[in-house]
Amino acid sequence: MYSMSKLLQLTADPCSKLFRLLLVFLLALNSIGTSADGQEADQDSEEAQSHVLEAAKMLPPTVIAFGEVKNLADAIELVLEHPLRNKIEQLAPYQEFLESPQFSQLQGGTLVFEAGMGMRWPSVIRSATAKGVFFAAEPTDESVAAIIHADNGKVLDNLRKTAFPLIRGGKAGTDADPVKTEAMDGYDLYSINDESYLADLEDWYVLGNKPDFVKQIAANHLAKDSTNTLAESERFQQALQFRPESFLLWSYVDANTIRESGEAVALYSGKTENVLIEMLAGGIMSNLLNTDLISMSLHLEENQVQLSLKTPHDYSWAGEDREYFFGKEGDAKAPQLPEVEQRVFALSAYRDLSEMWLRASDLMSDKAVDELALADSQLGVFFSGKDFGEDILGALGPKIQMVVNRQNFENISPRPAI
Repeated sequence: MYSMSKLLQLTADPCSKLFRLLLVFLLALNSIGTSADGQEADQDSEEAQSHVLEAAKMLPPTVIAFGEVKNLADAIELVLEHPLRNKIEQLAPYQEFLESPQFSQLQGGTLVFEAGMGMRWPSVIRSATAKGVFFAAEPTDESVAAIIHADNGKVLDNLRKTAFPLIRGGKAGTDADPVKTEAMDGYDLYSINDESYLADLEDWYVLGNKPDFVKQIAANHLAKDSTNTLAESERFQQALQFRPESFLLWSYVDANTIRESGEAVALYSGKTENVLIEMLAGGIMSNLLNTDLISMSLHLEENQVQLSLKTPHDYSWAGEDREYFFGKEGDAKAPQLPEVEQRVFALSAYRDLSEMWLRASDLMSDKAVDELALADSQLGVFFSGKDFGEDILGALGPKIQMVVNRQNFENISPRPAI
């Protein structure tokens, strides 16, 4: 019986660059004069999971990666109404972007799009993605696909009728029509620039890079009683147990299939390339050698962005080499992060750094070990001959926290007159 192991949790807060970049793009769109409507779109966990299973039933069992985006419109609305919005809008780079030709093009394209749709872009996103956006990758011919589940087929039909003229307009002056239509059994298949393929399935849209993959997904959807799908996969069913109730993005990766393919030798070597990667993700390397799946979730809240990586875990997988990561009995727990104002980044972990340093030759590549030996020698001189691994790191406990927060010197006195 495996336990669930949260291998990594990173938190970025509103002062971070990630938040700012996302705000700049969305606020630029919002400057066109649109706004997210206040319509509620919360889904209870049972209904949301039923949408996941519907999407999984459309996919073949050979899919090695699956992703779900939930409540995308709510996430966009949260960013647009974020307290940092006013500060971002006052920044010089943002003001310069509003006066640039790129913004004029974005503004014109958005207005044309909204006129064609008869609704503002946030409302389009809310309706078109109401029941989820899903992604899948299949390794046979490097196929990838996005599956969009709308609250009704009309909005997707309008979306297609609005987008296709814009695509054709971009190819004006050429003889070939960039959009081609093929009537299939029960649906229409569209080829866009012979690079992307779209299946129109009423309130479902399937967009992929390979026509056969898109056709297979559409056929499974129309068959409705197919049993040879991702939804029936034992591994996928296990992955659903790691799916949290609240998230912006959740994804599952079939680690066993990737490992057995032999395509990612370095990833499955069990060794890392430097001490920082080992400290952050060494336990992941041990789990990758044994686990059947990986689950990742991204949470977006007003006060933080949180990334969580989880896998099934058996303590025996780690062995003695990575006891520093999981604890001697596999019961390691990271400390609770403190709440501080103006927090930019936070990391909480259990790591016996002394044990990690002393076992470096078993944990890291030869090159990394050589670099560490040089650093160890130099640090020994710096610390007056004391052994860095045993004496310095050995004096530290295994519970580690790193908190970065924005500092404010406005009220500090005396202040030098410059």
